[in-house]
Amino acid sequence: MNIHDVHGNQLVNELNALGVQFLRGGDKDNAHVVYQPVDLIIALASSPEARLRLALIPLFLQHPEYASFAVAAKDLISERAKIFCMCYYTAAYLFQMIYHKKIKNLLGRVDHLPDLFSEEVHLPRLSDPQARLKLLAQSQCELSGDDINWLGTYQHGVERWLRTLERKHGQEHERA
Repeated sequence: MNIHDVHGNQLVNELNALGVQFLRGGDKDNAHVVYQPVDLIIALASSPEARLRLALIPLFLQHPEYASFAVAAKDLISERAKIFCMCYYTAAYLFQMIYHKKIKNLLGRVDHLPDLFSEEVHLPRLSDPQARLKLLAQSQCELSGDDINWLGTYQHGVERWLRTLERKHGQEHERA
């Protein structure tokens, strides 16, 4: 796959086909799985669109089986995309601890994400995942050179994904 040929709508379609309904757009009639997991992670992490890069967090939360593909993808992408891949994966790992019960209630299961990149993103091992998220955000500022509110970015991503799941979950219960 040539990641430069992947358009935003194609990635939204792919996410929708995987049940990760996080982003608007795409073509609902054209939502089917096309990309291999490694290629999808590469395309998202390398995207020029921040919203597509941020979709890595809900992707990993909803599909923890993609964890092993994150390791493979990381070794095939630019340094900048590697930072997004590792930091957003690590944010998903930490959010899974924070929202474990809610995710289990909404998805019916939670397969644990392993801690893959904490050392590479210079994240100390603390017991409090909230404190670790703050440190991750600081580390992403240093690694990327971008003085952005990464913590707010992470929180926006997970909260939007959870709201979407809650709406979907509510609609399914209404139909039952």
